[in-house]
Amino acid sequence: DISTRYRDICPLGCGSRALIFSAIDQQCRRRLAVKKVSLKQCTSSHTLKQLLREIRILRRMDHDNVFCKLHFHFLPLDSVYIGMELMDTDLRSVIEHNQLSPSYVKLFMYQLLRGLKYMHSANVIHRDLTPSNVFINIDTLMLKIGDFGISRILDSDYEHSGYLSMATTSTWYQSPEILLHPRHYDQYADMWAAGCIFAEMLSGKPLFPGSNAMEQIDTIVRSVALTTESCNPNCCPSGEVYGVRGNGGIPSQPLRDMLPHTNRMAINLLSQLLTFSPKDRVSAVDALIHPYLDCYGMVNDEPSCLAPF
Repeated sequence: DISTRYRDICPLGCGSRALIFSAIDQQCRRRLAVKKVSLKQCTSSHTLKQLLREIRILRRMDHDNVFCKLHFHFLPLDSVYIGMELMDTDLRSVIEHNQLSPSYVKLFMYQLLRGLKYMHSANVIHRDLTPSNVFINIDTLMLKIGDFGISRILDSDYEHSGYLSMATTSTWYQSPEILLHPRHYDQYADMWAAGCIFAEMLSGKPLFPGSNAMEQIDTIVRSVALTTESCNPNCCPSGEVYGVRGNGGIPSQPLRDMLPHTNRMAINLLSQLLTFSPKDRVSAVDALIHPYLDCYGMVNDEPSCLAPF
């Protein structure tokens, strides 16, 4: 009985279809974060597919740096309850209230990349990776990637032609290929978002705060090297179609100037994450062996998913 399963309920947030609260689960006798999704608000096949996809992904995830489900509870024709580990805060709040030291930035970035390596090995792309969807436990400094509401499962036998809704994710963290051509994206879109989060941890403010998609692209081109080859449809199928032109590989406001107090190795990794063409962007696997993360890199402790989709 759902009315007796949870006690000491405390609301945490809400959206158009879901309520999130913390509560003590009487069955496991611990406080959890619980997402209640109203089936009555899932009025289209698209929203129902999103919910089912989120549940499928959460059931498969099993990694220290990625949220996984602790339980599901279905009330037919009413609601779905998803119980997950309760975290203390999100990375957005941490950045807003603290100037992160270089050591904290490195620790959080390592965990973020570690989680992305696992997710991508499971053939899952997040598509909405922002500081608000990255969660932190203050006592242990554990980081977890959460909120798989618009995530996508990659399938080599399926043509991924579904558009990424601009209304559901922040433009600030979207990769050029998503901004310009939402039919063409893969796991490297998450790597761009990880780069934006990395820069935000380093500086304390968003790197590319555009107010719309085209302003976002203009901001990116001022800071990211963009050659004619990068705009070639074979490298990035968006550039030439939408009239984006290269800057000759010499941006007017390069990343090192935007982050003048950041060390050389951090800028080098950031530059590899924030590469205009996804074909040239670094993967999570390769980012984890970058010299910037030498103090944490342990290949034997960076697992891949053993049962990918």
